[in-house]
Amino acid sequence: MTMSNFRGTMPALITPFDSDGMVDEAKFRIFLDWLVPQVSGLYVAGSYGSGPIMTVS
Repeated sequence: MTMSNFRGTMPALITPFDSDGMVDEAKFRIFLDWLVPQVSGLYVAGSYGSGPIMTVS
């Protein structure tokens, strides 16, 4: 695949967290169910700035 094959919108994914600072998997699935039909692809494991608020665990 070359860069010329990429078309459409491919947003970086947000990561929803619960009140304990853990990834909220249920909300993430709801978000993906809503998002996927509207975009051409997903930018996974990218960087949008949530790294500093996450812990190693």
